Amino acid sequence: MNDKWITNAIKSMKLASPTSLKITLKFIREGRKQTLRQCLIREFNISSHIVLRSFNYNNFYEGGKAIFFTKDKKFKWEPSKLEQVHDAILM
Repeated sequence: MNDKWITNAIKSMKLASPTSLKITLKFIREGRKQTLRQCLIREFNISSHIVLRSFNYNNFYEGGKAIFFTKDKKFKWEPSKLEQVHDAILM
């Protein structure tokens, strides 16, 4: 069995924002109990809050900067580790 896709997925997750990972996991779990319409509305709301900076979440812009502008892919996530992301800050 080819496990290359698993290895690539793990590499990607290790580079990703810890806060984004926790937000994604939370909403995947919630989405299991929701209709497609509810999921799409929730996704729109999440995206809007992130882009408009409605709450203190600058990792979206940090990721864009590290990929598109400095092109060094040296992300400075805040917080920098999954253990530091408290459920209270998740939407």
